[in-house]
Amino acid sequence: MSLTIVVAIFLAIFVNVIWGVDIVYTHLFYIPIILSAIWYYKKAVYVAIILGVIHILINDMVLGSFTYSPFLRTLSFILIAYVIGMIAERKDKLCDKLKSSEDSLRKVRDTLELKVQERTKELKDINESLRNEINERKSVEEALRESELHFAKAQHVARLGSWDWDISKNEVKWSDEQYHIFGLKPHAEKVTFDTFFSFIHPDDRELLIKNRESILHDGRNYSFDYRIVKPDGSIRTIHSEGEVIHDDNGKPVKVFGTMQDITERKRSEQALKKSGAILSRAQSIAHVGNWAWNLKNNEINWSDEVFRIFGHDPQEFQPTFEWVMNNVHPEDRELISRYLKEAIYEDKLRGFDYRIMMPDGSIRYVSWVFDKIRRDINGNPEWMYGIIQDITRRKLVEEALLDSKAQAELYVDLMGHDINNMNQITMGYLELAHNILKCEGKLESCHIDLVERAIESLQNSSRLIGNVRKLQREKMGLYTPEILDVGKILEEVVSQFQHIPNRDVKINYTPVKGYFVEANELLRDVFINLIGNAVKHSTGPLTINVGVNIAIDEGKEYFEVAVEDNGPGIPDKLKKTLFDRLNIADTRARGKGFGLCLIKMLVDDFKGKLRVEDRVPGDHSHGTRFVVTLPALS
Repeated sequence: MSLTIVVAIFLAIFVNVIWGVDIVYTHLFYIPIILSAIWYYKKAVYVAIILGVIHILINDMVLGSFTYSPFLRTLSFILIAYVIGMIAERKDKLCDKLKSSEDSLRKVRDTLELKVQERTKELKDINESLRNEINERKSVEEALRESELHFAKAQHVARLGSWDWDISKNEVKWSDEQYHIFGLKPHAEKVTFDTFFSFIHPDDRELLIKNRESILHDGRNYSFDYRIVKPDGSIRTIHSEGEVIHDDNGKPVKVFGTMQDITERKRSEQALKKSGAILSRAQSIAHVGNWAWNLKNNEINWSDEVFRIFGHDPQEFQPTFEWVMNNVHPEDRELISRYLKEAIYEDKLRGFDYRIMMPDGSIRYVSWVFDKIRRDINGNPEWMYGIIQDITRRKLVEEALLDSKAQAELYVDLMGHDINNMNQITMGYLELAHNILKCEGKLESCHIDLVERAIESLQNSSRLIGNVRKLQREKMGLYTPEILDVGKILEEVVSQFQHIPNRDVKINYTPVKGYFVEANELLRDVFINLIGNAVKHSTGPLTINVGVNIAIDEGKEYFEVAVEDNGPGIPDKLKKTLFDRLNIADTRARGKGFGLCLIKMLVDDFKGKLRVEDRVPGDHSHGTRFVVTLPALS
């Protein structure tokens, strides 16, 4: 009741003060008064008195003088509380009386029913057995109908029909699904064994006849697959099983059985078998097998090709990890154990090569790959999967290639060393003869030119040999990368070409410093070849400009070294194939132009770029411009 009064006061304050709704607040007091009367009957008068006193006090505080209106409103509160409380109390008492009357009536009715039951008990006892029998029959029939419905649904889902064959009467009964399997409307026609036999595929009829004879003569149960031809011409595969019922003399009299449409399963089996055959053939061709290792019981499942890789017939025995390790080359067992631990405990799946020992004592190379690990809910490894491949032939080829490479490198070193020595000796004698004859005045200018050409040819031969050996050593990684200043290298290279005999060559270069790149000592040969080619492939006066610029490409800084000349230039058609590595074979055949190939390969190894363009754009006859772009060190 206290909560009701508090709620009424709060509601009045909230509506009038907070919401600012223009409504007489005492109207809201009727709500708790009416509710109190409903809940507490005449006790609601107390709520009315309290709210009336509150109204009187509020009115006195607001007006500051005594009026009769609040007292009248208080009397109205009390009257309403009393009347509604009395009505609510009488209503509830009336409900209680009504409920009591209903209980009494219910008791009288129960008593009456009991007396009726007692008086009719004799009649019920007479009819009870009949009623029970009827109910039981209905229950059985209903259960039978429900069972037949479930059975029919189950047969439809499983594509499984049932049948029975009365041998003496030659009558056959089919379930509804049996008719559906054969493409017929259920019970549309009477079925006999001959009717059934007419649906059998011609190629399978002899098999069915043999099974029928076995049933009639031996009374054996059977299970076999055959094909049927449905009325629409489609062919389906059927799996049939039958159980023979014998009479007291052991003679077969009935056969109960099932037929299931297994066409899709057969197709899947054939597709799986074909896929397996294709996979097995592919594995055999590639000498690749797959395996699955049960880490719980330590058994390993192998495909047929894995058995062949280890020199055994497919499925000849049950392999285990211990068996595998016993057939691994002793020097490789520790390697396998380490990789296995990394795979199982660190999830580092990888592939690696090792050697196995064959039954005949020979050694084979295999590549083993850990492809996947399956773990249980606790994270413990259960299965490991992977593949294995016989790579013996590849290993032998690799070893042969390494031997061939070593021999080729040896021959190149020997030939390069010996031929270069012979060239140096020949050049020495030619230069000595040239100087002696020239001093003695015994050579004419044309003869001197021939001797000089011979010397130049030997110099080119020695230079070619030197380039080949440098390229060979570069590809072998024999040159140590270092930080080099491009400006300083260019200054050294330009100084080598300051005095060229019998030529008017001018080289313009403004020395710079601080252009650092990562390369090796062969970077000097790049610029020597570029400037040397400009001199070699030109005649008469020649001007060469060498410069270094900073370029930005995709936010990365590069150094561009440009070497341009005013020589005869390079035609556009030749520019397109000038650095094509596929032309190395042509270069080898001609014995010329190897210097550009060396430059291109070196610049690529330095992670740079090399391009050629016209000194005067659009006119190649005014000279050539080679640009070497190298990544700048930050």
